[in-house]
Amino acid sequence: MSRSEEQRSVDVMDIYRMNMVSDPQVSPCGKEVAFVLTEVLREDNEYSSHICIVDVESHNVQRFTTGKMDESPRWSPDGSRIAFISERSGSRQLWVIPVGGGEARQVTDLSGPVMDPQWSPDGSRIAFVHEVDLSEEAEGDDCHGGYESNVRSYTRLWYKYNGEGFWDGKWKQIYCVDVEEAEPERLTDGEFDHSDPAWSPDGRKIAFTADRRAGADLDSKCDIYSVELTSKDIQQITDTWGPASAPSYSPDGQCIAFNGHNDTYASATSSKVWLVPADGSEEPEALSRELDRSMPGGLGSDIGRGVPKYRPIWSHDRESVLSIAVDKGAVNLYRISVEVGEVQAVTQGMRNLRFLSSSADGSVLAFVASDPTHPGDVHIFDVISGEEKQLTHVNSSVLCELEFSEPERFFCQNDEWEIDGWLMKPTDCEEGESYPLILKIHGGPHGAYGYSFQHHFQLLAAQGYAVLFTNPRGSRGYGQDFCKATHHDWGGGDFADIMAAVDYASSLPFVDESRMGVTGASFGGYMTNWIIAHSDRFDAAVTEVTTSNRYSQWGTSDYGHSNGKWEFPGFPWSNWESAKHYLERSPISYVEDMNTPLLIVQAENDHRCPLEQAEQLYTALVVLQRKVELVIVPDESHGFSRIGQPRHREERLVRISDWFREHLVGEV
Repeated sequence: MSRSEEQRSVDVMDIYRMNMVSDPQVSPCGKEVAFVLTEVLREDNEYSSHICIVDVESHNVQRFTTGKMDESPRWSPDGSRIAFISERSGSRQLWVIPVGGGEARQVTDLSGPVMDPQWSPDGSRIAFVHEVDLSEEAEGDDCHGGYESNVRSYTRLWYKYNGEGFWDGKWKQIYCVDVEEAEPERLTDGEFDHSDPAWSPDGRKIAFTADRRAGADLDSKCDIYSVELTSKDIQQITDTWGPASAPSYSPDGQCIAFNGHNDTYASATSSKVWLVPADGSEEPEALSRELDRSMPGGLGSDIGRGVPKYRPIWSHDRESVLSIAVDKGAVNLYRISVEVGEVQAVTQGMRNLRFLSSSADGSVLAFVASDPTHPGDVHIFDVISGEEKQLTHVNSSVLCELEFSEPERFFCQNDEWEIDGWLMKPTDCEEGESYPLILKIHGGPHGAYGYSFQHHFQLLAAQGYAVLFTNPRGSRGYGQDFCKATHHDWGGGDFADIMAAVDYASSLPFVDESRMGVTGASFGGYMTNWIIAHSDRFDAAVTEVTTSNRYSQWGTSDYGHSNGKWEFPGFPWSNWESAKHYLERSPISYVEDMNTPLLIVQAENDHRCPLEQAEQLYTALVVLQRKVELVIVPDESHGFSRIGQPRHREERLVRISDWFREHLVGEV
C-alpha cells in the first residue's frame, strides 16, 4: 500500500473537510433530485445545512437555499415548489420556495419546531407534525403563587429521552396548513404522540402512527390510524402487538403498507413490511415474510446526518413495494411482490444505502450510497432499465488527497455460527512488519458493521493500527435466530464470537498480538468493559457512552426498562435469580479483575447510558488504584461521536488517539 505523492493519511481534522448529503428527494417527473448538503463549521462549532438540486441528466448541482439550517425538502405534486424546514426565522418552521425562482416564504409561525412536512395530492395543503403543551390550553389558576416555577414533575414512564432531554410536557400532533392562507389546523388531540403523516391519494384522509391507549408508555406498541380532514374523525386501522411506522397508501388508496414487527423478541425482533386494507377491515399481513432479514434496515456511519424514515415505496401498477434491508454487512434495495410476497434484490453491491425516495410514477428512485472509502453521495436508480447513476461528488476534492485502507472480509466459526468480520491493514503497511491491533465493537447489541464509511476506522489505520471489526451474534443482517441469540446471554456467546475473531486476526503475520487495544460505544462500551474483566489480552481500552451496571441501568436509562422484555430475565427485582442475573452480567461485578488501562469517555447528558454508569466504573477503578481516566463531555448526548458539537467530536478523536499511542506505541 504505497502512498502516491499526491496522497496523505487521514487525520482528525478531516471531520471538518467532509461534507454530508442526506434526504434526497426525486422531483415528481424524475428529472431532478433535491437533497440536503451539510457542512461542518469549525470556527463556529456548528453545522450548516442547505438544500441543493442536482439535474439527473447533466449532474449539475445548484445550491438552492442559503439558510444555515435548511432541511426536509419536499416537492409539491406539480414540481413547481419545494417545502422545507428552516431555522432562518429563529425556530424550525415550515417554508415554501418556488423552483423557478423567487424568495422563500414562511408558512408557519408556531411556538416550537415543525417537522415531517407532506404535501397533499392537489398541492394546496401540507401536513406536518408539531408538539403541543395541551396543559397550557386548559383553564386553571396559577398554582405557584404568581411566579413561574422551574420545578419539573412527571407521572409518565418516558419522562426523559436521549437526545431530547427531559420531557417538556408536549405531545406530537398532526397539523395541516393551507399553503396560501397559512392558518395551521390541528387534526389530532389527546395526550399521545402522533407521527408519520401520509396523505390518501384522494386527499380526504391522512394516515399516521400513534399509540392512543391509556398506559401507552408501558410497551412499544404503536398502530396505524387515519384522520378524516373534514370531520376530524379518527379511525384505528391496525391493532398490533408491536410498533408500526411509516404508513404509505397504495396508488388506488385501497391498502396501506407500513413497517413494523409483532414484538416477539422485543428490540431483537426483525422488522417487516406489512400490508393492511386502508379501512382496517382485515388483519395486517407481513408482506416481506419470505426474507429473513429486518426490513427496513441499515448501517451506521460517523460521517452522516439525518435519521431516515423508510416509507415503503409502491410501484405505479400497485404490484410491488420497494424497501431496503441489510444483509451480511451490505445494504441494498429489494422489491416485494404484493400478490405472493416474493422478495427480490433490485440492487447489488458491498455498500450502504441510506434514505429512499421516488418519482411520482415510481420509475426513478434516489438514495445516498456510501462504502468504506466514500462517505456518501446521491445516486438514482431507474427501476425499468435497472441503470444506476451517481449524481454528486460532494467530497471529491478531499477524497483524492487521501489514502484509505480497504477492509478485508473474513469468516470464523464459533459454536454453530459463522461469524462475519473485517480487518483493515495500516495504510502504510509494509511486508514483514507487524503492527498493533485495535478491536472496534458496535453498539446495540443489534447494530451491525459492514460496508459503510467510518472515519474513525480510517484514522486508526492511518495512525499505524490494524483495525478489526466484526458482527457477533445479536447483529442484524444474518437472520432472526442470529439476531435474537443474545437472549439472557450478554457477555456469553457474543463475547466468545468476538474473541474468535480476535484469535483469527492475531494469528496473521502483520498483527502484533502483544500490542492490542479494544474500544466500543454503548453496547460496544459494555463489551469493552466485559472483555477487560475477563481477559488480559489487551494492553489498552477505551469505553464510550458506556454501561457497567445492568441492575442500576434498568431504572436510570431512558430505555433501560425495556431490557427485561427479551435481553434480560424480567424485572431486576422480580426474584433473586433475576437480580443475580443482572449482576452476574454486569462488568462492574468483575471490576477487581480489570487490569487493562482504561479511558472512559462519557457524554454528560446521555440518557441512554447515563453518566452514573461511567461514574460507578471509574470510582471503583480509582479505589483499586488501576490506570483509569474519566472524560466527561458536557452538553452532549449518547450519539455525540456522530452528531455532537464539532469541537467535541474533534477532542474525542484526539484523546482516544493519545490513549492508544501511549499504551500501544509507547509515545505520549
